[in-house]
Amino acid sequence: MCEKDQNSENSLQIILPPPYRIIPFFYCHFYFIRSSKSCMLREYCETAAQFGEAPIGAVQKPRHITVILNPAANRRQAKLQYELYCAPILNLSGASVDVLQTTGEGGGRTLVEKLSTETDAIIVAGGDGTVSEVITGLLRRFEGNIHKALQIPIGILPLGRTNSVIKSLVKIDENELKEKVLTDAAMNVVNEKTKRLDVISVQLTEDLPIGKRPIYALSSVEWGALRNADAAQDKYWYYGVFRNYMSYLFHGTPKSEVQTELSFTPPCTGCNNCFSIRKDLHKEEGHSKKWWHYFLPVMSRQSSEKTVDYSSIINPDCSQVTNKKVESINLAITTTNIQPESSSDIPHLNVYIAEPEMSYIDFVKKGFKRIEDRVFEAPESFEAHILELHPVLKTDEEMYFSIDNEPYEVRPVKITLLPKSINVFCS
Repeated sequence: MCEKDQNSENSLQIILPPPYRIIPFFYCHFYFIRSSKSCMLREYCETAAQFGEAPIGAVQKPRHITVILNPAANRRQAKLQYELYCAPILNLSGASVDVLQTTGEGGGRTLVEKLSTETDAIIVAGGDGTVSEVITGLLRRFEGNIHKALQIPIGILPLGRTNSVIKSLVKIDENELKEKVLTDAAMNVVNEKTKRLDVISVQLTEDLPIGKRPIYALSSVEWGALRNADAAQDKYWYYGVFRNYMSYLFHGTPKSEVQTELSFTPPCTGCNNCFSIRKDLHKEEGHSKKWWHYFLPVMSRQSSEKTVDYSSIINPDCSQVTNKKVESINLAITTTNIQPESSSDIPHLNVYIAEPEMSYIDFVKKGFKRIEDRVFEAPESFEAHILELHPVLKTDEEMYFSIDNEPYEVRPVKITLLPKSINVFCS
């Protein structure tokens, strides 16, 4: 027995090196990563400083940037990450940076709606929920006027746990430091290159108190078992990086939670039918005297784009409504901001209807693939422009769907695509 124990100890020593050999390795690895981050940040700061040192006109004001920071994002790491990897780049760029911190749910929306200073750009430092709040606040402030909202570009610093649209704005290499995504996003703001993104408008259709307005989002609306498993990740925080996998393993056999009447219209580039319900198709009023015009930079009020009279375009297919009953474990409605692959050039929403039933093993496999690839897949899918959901509500159970990964109580809603309605800084 003694010889066997001695042999096993010797073999264990061969497999596991002594601590005095392991510790220096980890120390060197830590030093290498830290040094790489410092060199990367120095390079970005030097580039940003060149913008800050560039001369401006005697009467020209420095560029003003308003940052909406959610300090509670990413388990309260967002503020530290912003100060380390984003703030130095923005401050060295020569811009006047004003940082406003949210204090609770809906804080980003309130800050933008009540913003009292003139600003050239609004930067969102947080996750999907904060981005949705800021977009909602901006469009509500302008009373849904897309033309005015386009004049204030939005920057997205991916400081939240989920940042669905960042892949369409920043080139991401899995082999590079994760902090590089933050520095690249900050440099996008400095370089001022923008692209237009689609927006989802989610409006309750039942009788409401006066003053209830739409919620706006950039990525998705989702309801069902897959959504519930994603939302339950924080319950398994003690599993660390494996908590998202655990939420699927412990979810159990999925139920057919989604039971709804669904009606939708096909995608449309714009016509007289769309013109009556979409403000983004209306011409901009050249002599309007709304109060919020005084908060827009004077130079940005001029538009050189050609206008199209959509009220004279006829598309008989646009008004055709398709009705169907849906019973599924999951329903997802996404924009091309996060699912860009499509054979159609017409602006549209992607609708994914999962199976009515699914085994536990298949559910776990689908969940794991969803975590790794972050794509939406379903046996039934189609494209739409406007959708209405009339869910079959159960009195004994509270149900929630997610709008840009933020929970809302399931109620009858109208979901409308607003194509190319927000200017966002990009690479």
